[in-house]
Amino acid sequence: MNIQIFGKNKCFDTKKAQRWFKERGIKFQMIDLAQKGMSKGELDSVLKAVGGLDNLLDQKSKSYASLAYLAYDEDKKEKLLEDGTLMKTPIVRNGRQATVGYQPDVWEQWEYLLQAVLCLRTAFSVSVVRFSALYKIFLGKCCHLAKYTLFLYLLFDKLCSIIRSGIDLCF
Repeated sequence: MNIQIFGKNKCFDTKKAQRWFKERGIKFQMIDLAQKGMSKGELDSVLKAVGGLDNLLDQKSKSYASLAYLAYDEDKKEKLLEDGTLMKTPIVRNGRQATVGYQPDVWEQWEYLLQAVLCLRTAFSVSVVRFSALYKIFLGKCCHLAKYTLFLYLLFDKLCSIIRSGIDLCF
């Protein structure tokens, strides 16, 4: 997992999110929105993942009133890039996925999905090695068994590539 936590150092939920990932031994990168902020690409990715600008704006922020004068979403996005304290925190990003606020249930699903992916990758690599070994054994003994093993190997390899492409879409 490639976890980024965007937050404010004084935010209680941001500290809880950091603690949640530390307790599970998951590495993360902490970005203080008050000091650094987000890049335009990061903001676009987060907005897409969380369902729009309204879900990201912190109405309790001291400078929220400054957004009332901005009519267009593009202007509001520019203001968010200038002033990261206008965003609800923590914003936790995992590739194309993101959450706003303290949401350990969602993060736990990310963790389970990662464990499942790692198990599948291990199983696929072991199976490919076994198929190639069987093919080499049968090649010298019986032509029909060797052809059948090669067919199974190719079929299995195709299935693995389809599943891998689906897994890569998740991250």
